[in-house]
Amino acid sequence: TMASKASELKISTPSAFDSNTDDAAQRMYSVISYFELNDHSYDTNKKKIIAALSFMNKGMAASWAEAFD
Repeated sequence: TMASKASELKISTPSAFDSNTDDAAQRMYSVISYFELNDHSYDTNKKKIIAALSFMNKGMAASWAEAFD
């Protein structure tokens, strides 16, 4: 049989982070959990960093993420 490529689990992606520190811990847990569930797709630090930055797309967090690029 042909080996099949693993795909990401069909769960909701972490919601956007806007730099609000009140919910930063929950958002971090959400991102970490997402990476753990999809460890076959996010198997390098570079992939994890790029994905995490893509969730930082609102408010001050968006400015910081753009500066990282």
